[in-house]
Amino acid sequence: MKKLSIYLSVYLLLAINVTAQVTSNIYSEKSKVFDLYPQFSELRYSAPEIIMPGFDINRLLEEDEAVKGKDVPYRFGKGFDVNYSLADGKWTKIDSGRVWLMKVSSPGAYSINFIFNELFLPEGAELYIYNADGSMVYGPVTSSFNLPFVLPVVNDNVSYARKTFPGSSSCIS
Repeated sequence: MKKLSIYLSVYLLLAINVTAQVTSNIYSEKSKVFDLYPQFSELRYSAPEIIMPGFDINRLLEEDEAVKGKDVPYRFGKGFDVNYSLADGKWTKIDSGRVWLMKVSSPGAYSINFIFNELFLPEGAELYIYNADGSMVYGPVTSSFNLPFVLPVVNDNVSYARKTFPGSSSCIS
């Protein structure tokens, strides 16, 4: 019985992990995302832009060099604590419901990583994150991810966050 409960526990953990995966597509061709998802290209030029603060990369590299070889976690980026909401993006009505869009940029950055501490999507809503040149897209993120959530790194210094809501859904945050 003990063996069965261990296998069942491992199976359940694997099942949770498998359902928690977001589809990630990376294309060698620029603009491939816009070919596959033409609706992503339509509104992106009107998205309000959030610009992350600048930082001194040389100072960060010097700090990393000073702790090299010590028992210190590897730094892969510069984090910024931010508090943005749906009020910071742009809403557009479409035939199938509504779209929310926001552009996030970090001048000089190689990539952008999104961490959602509070994510709530109503049933039927979808969140996509894609880069400016159209070579990467993550999503859809759906209501099954309503919890603290980390998306993989988006290779670009500009990314778009796009949520679609069916009908007149307004239960969002």
